[in-house]
Amino acid sequence: MIRYISLQNCPFDPGEELCKFRSESIGAIASFTGLVRSENEIVALSIEHHPVMTQKTLEQLCDMVITRYHLLGVSITHRYELLKLGEPIVFVAAASVHRKAAMEAIVYMMDRLKTDIPLWKKEIFADGTSRWIEQKQSDVDRSFSW
Repeated sequence: MIRYISLQNCPFDPGEELCKFRSESIGAIASFTGLVRSENEIVALSIEHHPVMTQKTLEQLCDMVITRYHLLGVSITHRYELLKLGEPIVFVAAASVHRKAAMEAIVYMMDRLKTDIPLWKKEIFADGTSRWIEQKQSDVDRSFSW
């Protein structure tokens, strides 16, 4: 069983993250990488978290998704502190015997990450101002659909 969780303040390489899934029993690996994008004159993104609470909820999410989708492995890497445009924010991967379980697990994990994990994001604009990002109702609604 591969179970990897990382909260980190430095960039990561999604390709290197995928290399953690090496096993002859794995038939499928699905992954998602979220990036900081330029939108509404945003120049950076700041992410804050509570180290103990965030780590614990990520561990619970991993355990839940492994059980729910009968996975052979799960990986979640999430950045915090200041992120520049184009840098990866989050990487999730799921390994299973067949593709359907891995792909569904990725969607489930991302929906849960957006609503259940204690992370606070602030957009930083070119003029030096900033704004906290509020949770979207559509994310909450989607999360409840599971």
